[in-house]
Amino acid sequence: MFQPEPGATLLFPSGTAHDRRRNHLSVLMTDASGPGRQVLMVPICTLHTYSDTTCIVRADAHKFLQYDSFVAYRYSRLEFVDRLIRGIESCELIEKDRIDHTIFADIRQGFDRSKFVGRFARDFLTQYGF
Repeated sequence: MFQPEPGATLLFPSGTAHDRRRNHLSVLMTDASGPGRQVLMVPICTLHTYSDTTCIVRADAHKFLQYDSFVAYRYSRLEFVDRLIRGIESCELIEKDRIDHTIFADIRQGFDRSKFVGRFARDFLTQYGF
């Protein structure tokens, strides 16, 4: 059963109307906290020329990843845990293996270094993160 806790990962739909099957691996960064029990999530995307290189994740770091990737801090988001659970139950979201704790720590440190982190994400981590 899905446990909404730091290090958990989900495949989150990110495709367009023409490519509905595209998903990105998203990492939960916090426990369920705040108003409405929310978690902070951050996607991992395939590395390309203009990527934020604050935190690079190698292809062999997680079973889902096929290519070297980067943490897309710019696309961090808050999600209600209830919505995540409903998404898993309806198969819209797919639970994947937890991220390695060392990689998780690197991702977390990147929130302090990346110039692409939104204020809401920093505020949420300050208030509810570790």
